This record gives sequence, structure tokens and C-alpha cells, in this order.
Amino acid sequence: MTERYTRILSLDTMLYHEQSPIIFSKGALLADNHNKLFILQLQFENIQLKQISALEVEIICKNLDNTELYRCKKTYMDLTAGQNDTFGSKVPIILQNGDVRRFEIVIHQVYFSDESIVELNVSLNQSFPKESIDALDIMKETFIRYISEIKSTSKCIFIPKQHNGSWLCTCGTINAPQTSACRICGIKKDLLFSALDTDLLVQKKLTYDQADRTAQLENESVRDKRIKKIKKILICIAIAVIILGGSGFLIYQKLLFQGSLTMKL
Repeated sequence: MTERYTRILSLDTMLYHEQSPIIFSKGALLADNHNKLFILQLQFENIQLKQISALEVEIICKNLDNTELYRCKKTYMDLTAGQNDTFGSKVPIILQNGDVRRFEIVIHQVYFSDESIVELNVSLNQSFPKESIDALDIMKETFIRYISEIKSTSKCIFIPKQHNGSWLCTCGTINAPQTSACRICGIKKDLLFSALDTDLLVQKKLTYDQADRTAQLENESVRDKRIKKIKKILICIAIAVIILGGSGFLIYQKLLFQGSLTMKL
């Protein structure tokens, strides 16, 4: 039996615009094999503090060579999307045909729960060039260690970056320009980016290396003391065994002698 839906395309690139309070996090283009329809699903994420109640977007549908085919509008209603909440992934957008392979998402209006409205008309067409912290080379472990001191809950995955006001946290979260701390892991922006200072990292590496050497020497000292203590205990046990063994032998000889006298009598 043919499956109801076939995934034609996965949209995995996170897109944003520095003026937009939301980002596009992921999506998919599906074929409805039963109804012979083509369905687009988009997931958005609220990256600022105010709760979103509705969103008006326009999707520019394009073919493989990026030529515009047509446009369709969609309004996401009755939302209660707070900061970091996602929405839209379960709302189907029916496309006119199956020739579409590229999309441009235009944010028109964002409605908030406090009844305020933001009119934007901007495209979510920017993506952060993410760079793994492996690029830090010999300073990678020092960076990770220092970040864990600043915020133990922060996972170091990417090198922090700023782009058009927005900024990428080391945990991989895109944050709005006005955000002073990562909306997911909570690390402060100024402390995070100060951790990329070369002179600071060199000094931290020297400090950590010295601390590691001191800890290693202390561990070795504790281990040596433990080994010496164990040796003393083993020596005492050996002496006790020898003493007890000698005493047992003398008792045994005495019993044999007494037994031989009894037999003569």
C-alpha cells in the first residue's frame, strides 16, 4: 500500500532577518499521494520576549533555477508563542503544483498578545555561517573550560559570531540584536565574546595547565602514600602469619610428643 505522504524536500537551513522577532527553523515539502496535492510545512520560532498571537507571511515559490512561479499568503492565527516557542509545523500550505523547489519567506505582520503590531515586509533570507569550535585548534579545550566557568549549562558547539546585529551563541542559538544573554543557555553576550580574546585564552591556558600539573602532583602524592600504607599493612599481615604459623607448628610438635608418651604408657 502506498504511503499517504512522500517527503520531496527538507528545509533545514535556519533563516532570519535582524529586524524580525521570529526565525525560520525548519520545514518540508510533501506530496499527498492520496489527494494528489503538494503541501508545504514551515516551522517558526519566537526569539524575543513578547508573546506572539498571530503572524502573516507570504511565500514566494520558485523553481530550481530560482525563477519565481507564484506567491501565496498564509496567516497563522490563535497563537500563544512565547520566547523560544515554535509554531506552524502542523499547518499545511497547499501549493498550486509540484514544480516548486525553492522558497522565500516574507514576514509581513507580527501580532502580539499585548495587541501591538509590527509591520515588517522583510525576507527571512539570511543564515549564520556556523563554524565549529574545532577551528580554535589548541585553544579549543581552553575555550570550553573557560565557558563552563562562566556558564556551566552552555554547550560549546560553534564559535560565537555577530552578523547584522544578531548574534550566534556557542550553543548554536540565534539571538536578536537587543538580547544581552542567550535565550537558550543564558550566557551573557559580553562575556561570551570576550572569551574569544586571544590574550585572554593564552593566559587562561597557562593557568589551567599549571592547575592541572599541581593537581597531578597532588594525586601522585596521595597515590604514593596509599601504596606505602598498603605495603605496611601487607608486611604486618605477613609477620602475623609467620608468627602464628610458628606458634602453630610448636603446638603441633608438643601434641605429637604428648601423644607418643601416652602410647608408651
